[in-house]
Amino acid sequence: MSALIKTGFRSLRVIRGFTLVELLVVIAIVAVIFALAVSALNNVGRSSALNGAKSTLSSYLEGARLKALTESRTVELRFYKIPGQSTADSAYQAMQLWDPLQDQPLDAVKILPTSVVMVEDPKFSSLLSNENPNGGKHTLAGVGQVDYKAFRIQSNGSTNLSTTGTSSDDAWFFSAKLKNTPEFADRPADNFVTFTVDPVNSRVSIFQP
Repeated sequence: MSALIKTGFRSLRVIRGFTLVELLVVIAIVAVIFALAVSALNNVGRSSALNGAKSTLSSYLEGARLKALTESRTVELRFYKIPGQSTADSAYQAMQLWDPLQDQPLDAVKILPTSVVMVEDPKFSSLLSNENPNGGKHTLAGVGQVDYKAFRIQSNGSTNLSTTGTSSDDAWFFSAKLKNTPEFADRPADNFVTFTVDPVNSRVSIFQP
């Protein structure tokens, strides 16, 4: 009986051997692991949003081309700059197919996920730069007057874009990336996607690192 009591006390002393410092260390480690897991899940979600935008933009570009070819009509593809809380927050985040002859929309405005923007820097988006003369201002319902850039696809698949490209590049393209991610001298972000439009036949090629 005495041995059992002694054994019980030894077990109790072992249990009481965990100090407050040790418990705090364990809690801190769990907190770090939890924070890393949440960050990883957020990154996965944002990357998923970019991949979704890539699919949306690709389908939209191809859909505009097919509409022009199959319906033997001129289709204008517009990119709208949606205003943010400040001028710096404004970004190209919406698209629409337009009938330039009837001056009316061919579909509803398509808006990208809020976490994805089309890059405005001319180095990475010549289609959205001043090198592209096609564009102007348009009033969107519930938004107000916005700037837009555009290009037209003719019934034979050709576009109204210069076949020689811009003064600084021989191609027409635009890039999309996650909002508020840093831009570099040689790329719009670490994670991005670029769409290049052939001005002769309006076919689109896609690049994603």
